[in-house]
Amino acid sequence: MHRIFIDHHQITENQLQLDHATAHHLLTVCRLSENDSVELVVNQDRLLQVKILSIEGHQLEISILDQWALNAHRIFQISLIQALPKQDKFTEVCRMCTELGVSSFYPVKTQYCDVKDLSDNKFRRAQMSIESAAKQSKQVLIPKLYSTQSLEACCAAISKDTQTLRLVAYEGAAIGLGDVIDNTLFHHVVLAIGPEGGFGPEDLRTFEQFQFKPFSLGQFILRTEHAGFAAISQLDGALSQKD
Repeated sequence: MHRIFIDHHQITENQLQLDHATAHHLLTVCRLSENDSVELVVNQDRLLQVKILSIEGHQLEISILDQWALNAHRIFQISLIQALPKQDKFTEVCRMCTELGVSSFYPVKTQYCDVKDLSDNKFRRAQMSIESAAKQSKQVLIPKLYSTQSLEACCAAISKDTQTLRLVAYEGAAIGLGDVIDNTLFHHVVLAIGPEGGFGPEDLRTFEQFQFKPFSLGQFILRTEHAGFAAISQLDGALSQKD
């Protein structure tokens, strides 16, 4: 069943008003019609299962079949700091990590980045990839994609409260992820992934300044577009063993 994200003001009694992009996706691409059902995530906290009764332009007459309160898949949020990779790998990072429930993406410029900014086209492709992956993987929210900034500015802007766990994947780290999070209480994880050439000395000094904890993903060096996905999977696995 298809899932879309709406604000509460888009639905009034049995009328649903779609924006142009969502209407095109549902009615033209997915070819939904009368008597088809669809899931609506309202304000990221309520899920409605509705039946389409009629269609007039971008407005649907609907019947609510069922509804539930939504809870996040994890008790903590994950933010991903991704050093800008070459080509269009950032779009792939956004797609894969959205499927694993990342709540926000921070593209950054680091010491060894060959790419210094996301073009408007690449930013739009990444945003479209996030929205598509969130719908396909039945997430409860669409992750936020931030504009490109320096690593130092990004680290300074991200929450620094005592229950934010700040992690950096670094091939020179002596300990694994499970050891880093052992006996640590947190409600927000900030995970930093380097570019193709890895993090440089200047980057590591920045991470130390902002109290990021380095960890190793293992004996193998992963591609930058796969490292975030692997780290989040390791994080979930390590936490499940602690329960």
